[in-house]
Amino acid sequence: MVDEQPGHGRFILIGSNQPALGAGVSLSFYRDSSGREVDVILEQNRVPHAIEIKASRTFSPDLARTLGEFAKLVPDTAAAHLIYGGSDRANPTGYRVLPFSAAAEIVAPLNRAADQTE
Repeated sequence: MVDEQPGHGRFILIGSNQPALGAGVSLSFYRDSSGREVDVILEQNRVPHAIEIKASRTFSPDLARTLGEFAKLVPDTAAAHLIYGGSDRANPTGYRVLPFSAAAEIVAPLNRAADQTE
């Protein structure tokens, strides 16, 4: 499924309502006509969570540039996360920085919310 965002870009669905994801959860990625993209858009009940994944071991705000651009295009984005190869955590304005080893922290609250609605 491709959900076009007129003048902005598109969401391409890569998985939907898979048991491992939980009820009402889908995965997609975002790419605009300029080639800017967000690696993973995790949606629960149509509320997006943007996730950018970088191999870099050193955090730089530039790594999360597309998260800010995405949030401007989709103002109802619940959260934005940068997962990277380093070990530090941070909470700059507008997004959260996590090492690869902590990536499960992003989906844990979503799984709890899904469990409460079942």
